[in-house]
Amino acid sequence: MAEMLLQSHTAYLVPLAALPDAWSKGSVSGLMARGHFEVSMSWADKKLLQLTILSRSGGDLRVTYPGIEKSVIEMNQEKAEVKCMGKDCISVATAEGDLVQFYF
Repeated sequence: MAEMLLQSHTAYLVPLAALPDAWSKGSVSGLMARGHFEVSMSWADKKLLQLTILSRSGGDLRVTYPGIEKSVIEMNQEKAEVKCMGKDCISVATAEGDLVQFYF
């Protein structure tokens, strides 16, 4: 079930990767992704509302999601420095303990 909510086997984290219709709204917290990232998120109408990622060991956080480059992205409650890696893909350099939040 976790793989339906979050996939991380590629170079990017992919939230709501295979969300079933029955879960059109909801939230989850504490999912662990490759790269030692802890992920929490909430969604409605099968679209993300908020995505929060805690970097447990630092490193590049790469996320792909439709329109993510247009979202508000904060790290430790300040505007994050984000690299656009192409359409729907971003990268954020993190240190251990950084909290990255996305608002859609």
